[in-house]
Amino acid sequence: MAQPQAARLFNDLYFNRLEASPAPHGATWTLFPLLPAELRLHIWLMCLRQHRLINLYLSAPDEGPTAYPGPDDLSHSRYYKDVNHRGKVISGRGYTLRMAGHRDYGAPALSPLLRVNSEARRAALGFYHIQLPFPVRATEKTLYLNAAYDVVHLCPRGAEGTRAAALLADFLHDVVAFDQKDQGVAHLALHKDFFPSPSGIHLTPSDLHPTAANSFTHILTDTLRSVLCIVLFRPNERGRAEVSRPAGWRFTQTFPLAPLASRATNAVHWLASDPRVSVAFDLGYLSLAADPGVLWRSWEGLEKAFGVAQTPAAAGGGGFKFYICPTADWVSEIGSRDGEGATEEEKGLRTLLAAYLRDENEDWRRQRRWQSAGVQFQSMSLDTSSVADAATFWRMQEVPSTAVGMWLFAPEAFNRCLDPGRCNFNVSAAKPGLLLFDV
Repeated sequence: MAQPQAARLFNDLYFNRLEASPAPHGATWTLFPLLPAELRLHIWLMCLRQHRLINLYLSAPDEGPTAYPGPDDLSHSRYYKDVNHRGKVISGRGYTLRMAGHRDYGAPALSPLLRVNSEARRAALGFYHIQLPFPVRATEKTLYLNAAYDVVHLCPRGAEGTRAAALLADFLHDVVAFDQKDQGVAHLALHKDFFPSPSGIHLTPSDLHPTAANSFTHILTDTLRSVLCIVLFRPNERGRAEVSRPAGWRFTQTFPLAPLASRATNAVHWLASDPRVSVAFDLGYLSLAADPGVLWRSWEGLEKAFGVAQTPAAAGGGGFKFYICPTADWVSEIGSRDGEGATEEEKGLRTLLAAYLRDENEDWRRQRRWQSAGVQFQSMSLDTSSVADAATFWRMQEVPSTAVGMWLFAPEAFNRCLDPGRCNFNVSAAKPGLLLFDV
């Protein structure tokens, strides 16, 4: 069977890979050790200074769903008693932590420089000021993070509602305890399961150990700089939309495709504004699987419960930002079409993505044949009459618009609801940011 052609992605255009040939596997430069030590350190740091999304699963402990948190002193007394090597109180691990995609976790999953040589390892250990130990198969491993560069993406497992939120507080406390700079997580991405529908997060100081409550208040006030709430499009396919859509169905080519959650880390670039030419044509109708207003009000309620009042950056505050991050879960679509589907290790991300985009295009062509049923379609390739000028149209045809990433919207962008009772929005007045993944 012929292999699908490589996908044309905006990611490649942005990272200058459309024409560049990859370096040979295992390529070395034998003169590197002869460089001055200061220059070698600068090169190591250049490799380390990149934004990453770290995918973690946060699971409830084994002792049962009611053991912690709890209102009585007995359940609290088991936690927040021990100290680590820095003399900092730790939570006592009312949770377990697992990295995505790594059954046998090793340091190279987070940074290959930890295993290159002693000089590179020293540079990496100095850069990753957060070094959180966690058990893996009866051994202890370490989570290496840099607060300024890393976005920690947490998915709860075996817990929901107040219990999941309490585990989040424990985890964030421990990160600060093992941080050489006492900073903790600055950029946090939360799976939608932290926001149970329809009421959202419910957590108060009385649900936590007193030390945990004080620590969580400090983290909400002084540590967190951004929270990214990831939501999915409804439906996931870019070539589908609700039949009630006023403009009919059209291929929303700029809807970002989610990165693989099975990867432990994903290198990302955080763009303040999505630079793709055709973005504006797809923002007039977004159907989401969750109500952004509920998510934002839920977080505001959490801050209020802990006495936190965020001051907007425009008013001289610390600049905390809450983002709604829509993305399309194409990986689950691959699995639903091919049974269990192939893993990334078996086929490779780019091969999987190329196959998905090919199937997506064929599915769109089949849908267009349904016009006889009276459903209005818009072309996958826009007409020149629908854009400002012919130059813009031809640029849209030549430049790849498909991107692996997620949009970054302020909650206020979703004030214009097109369908009360459903999560359909016109956000054309907004200029979303883009979290673009290096795939």
